[in-house]
Amino acid sequence: MPPFTATQNQLLTEHLRSFLPGIEPEALELLRAQLEWVEVPGGSTLMAQGEPGESMYLTVSGRLRAYVRSDDGSIGPQRRVADMGRGQVIGEISLFTEAPRAATVVAVRDSVLVRLTKDVFKTLRTCSRPIGGRVGAQSG
Repeated sequence: MPPFTATQNQLLTEHLRSFLPGIEPEALELLRAQLEWVEVPGGSTLMAQGEPGESMYLTVSGRLRAYVRSDDGSIGPQRRVADMGRGQVIGEISLFTEAPRAATVVAVRDSVLVRLTKDVFKTLRTCSRPIGGRVGAQSG
């Protein structure tokens, strides 16, 4: 994967501080060291409804769209339920539940995200109050 620009790195820091207000500098550096940069070309699927959820993503740049199948499981068109852009978190519910992905997420245009696995997140929760508190707020 190509190196990411100073601008993308700055955006990531801003997004993390917004998502985790009050995060300690040490915890922020630990978190950043565990993130995996992901490029998703426009038209590509990031995650599919029904798949196991083992990670979350933070959108650094780009635009993505979430779709869901009908509740009765019938074959037919998917329904658009959300658009997501810069600074938005995708798939965070999978970090504290065993539920499968609730939607299919497709990149509307070329997008750059960072990925955090469930195992790494569990470790980070124990060393930072803002991280642990954010998860509690999301799950309640």
